Amino acid sequence: MIEIHVKRWHALFALAFLAMAVQPRALAQTDAEVRAHPGFVDGAVFATAVNDGAACTEIAIKGPVLRGISRKLLETAPDAAKALNEIVAIHAVIIEDLAPTQSSTLRAKAEQVLAKLAGAGWERVARVREKQELVEILLRYEGDDRVVGLTIVSTAQSEFSFVNIAGRIDVAKLAAIGEAVHLPGLDVVDQQKEGRED
Repeated sequence: MIEIHVKRWHALFALAFLAMAVQPRALAQTDAEVRAHPGFVDGAVFATAVNDGAACTEIAIKGPVLRGISRKLLETAPDAAKALNEIVAIHAVIIEDLAPTQSSTLRAKAEQVLAKLAGAGWERVARVREKQELVEILLRYEGDDRVVGLTIVSTAQSEFSFVNIAGRIDVAKLAAIGEAVHLPGLDVVDQQKEGRED
């Protein structure tokens, strides 16, 4: 079972803003550098897909900010801290209070994005449907087993979540990252990766 619940992301936002407060030059990495990374996926298409009534939160954390977060985690979560040092960017879009038509619009957008990723060499490692929620997890590989991108899309009746992690990703440490930044479900990626190697 995978759960991507919006309220659990709030700790991630708080941690990001704390890191920005102690990193005045954190935005030095350019958008072009981030977008050029093979594991980056732009979720802005989801943020702009619905306007009326829905509550939308979008966050884009680049490498320097992640370094600040990593330093904060060194004592309490060393595995997550080390793994975050290899991450270029985390981009998340969380939308709540969706009307049925808005939910349908986002599902259609998600299908387009996922099809484009599949065509670009991303590999689906999990697809979980439970009641009215659908979660899809994709990885981008370089070589046989070097993971450089992770994308999760979760669609439910009134909620939508998108997360992209770009960078050199140690899949064995994804669960630790998930615990550190309150991003549930990443341990499933590790299990799917192990299945790929069998």
